[in-house]
Amino acid sequence: MSFITHILMQGTFGDPNWGDLSKMSWSGSTSAPISDYYDIQSSDIGGYQPTGFYLREDGSMLFVNDSNETIRRWDLSTPFNLTTASFGSTLGSFSSFDNQGTGVYFKPDGTVVYMIGNEDEKVYSRPLSSAWTTMVTSGSPGASSNLTSLNKRGLYFRSDGKKFYFTTNFQTNTTTTTNRIHQYECNTAWNITDIITDSGNFSQAFSHNNGAYERYESVDFSTDGTKVYVVRSVPSSPNILMKYNLTRAWDVTTAQTPAQTFTMPTALTDSLFVRLRKNGSSAFLVDSQNNGNIFRIGYS
Repeated sequence: MSFITHILMQGTFGDPNWGDLSKMSWSGSTSAPISDYYDIQSSDIGGYQPTGFYLREDGSMLFVNDSNETIRRWDLSTPFNLTTASFGSTLGSFSSFDNQGTGVYFKPDGTVVYMIGNEDEKVYSRPLSSAWTTMVTSGSPGASSNLTSLNKRGLYFRSDGKKFYFTTNFQTNTTTTTNRIHQYECNTAWNITDIITDSGNFSQAFSHNNGAYERYESVDFSTDGTKVYVVRSVPSSPNILMKYNLTRAWDVTTAQTPAQTFTMPTALTDSLFVRLRKNGSSAFLVDSQNNGNIFRIGYS
């Protein structure tokens, strides 16, 4: 197996209308067939650790940001078919504006890219001189006013650009981690330098072994905003994909517990970042560690 720095996984739901996570499977196996994976070489990602993920809505491109705040693109010659993926280009970097990029998102026309990091209490933005291809890296990026908390992960914008979301985690004590999904309102669509308002969060605590974190790593939504998905990392065990139903669309403060869960196969222990195809027929995950592959999940 070649040395690479992350996994992308394509999964499928038995129900294309955002059905039960229980219908996800590895075609009856805990490992995917060799023919169903694609290596992303270490040279593609510059040897850095992938720390965020974006899937273009039409399935023709995948984007990853990394521990050096650099954003890279992979092209899919057949949309949503990971076996046709190939490295496209390096778009540019937010380097020096946060300790580590942990989430990336694009304006739907590909003319603006957004990054969130785990240290600065801000969301950053840069325009692209060529849509989906080249970032304008001269000068300082656009920056939001201060947001809540450190340890931010994931980034998701509602399709109208008026609301965005990310997750945080806080180790309450040696045996409890409190996780949150945050939501913020933009005064002007897609403009994070304008006034933004904290409109609440959803919080859930998890018990764990002494000193371990069980934290939310990313966030994504169904197209109607009635379901929110997060990846929960579990040290020394497979991670868990979680789905919360919302009683009011796009309002995470109305998330219902318990969440529906899907425990990932052992091969995806380090998969952290989830994106869902808009028709609900596929789920994609990025693994943050070395020696990974791209896998395809089959129907149950």
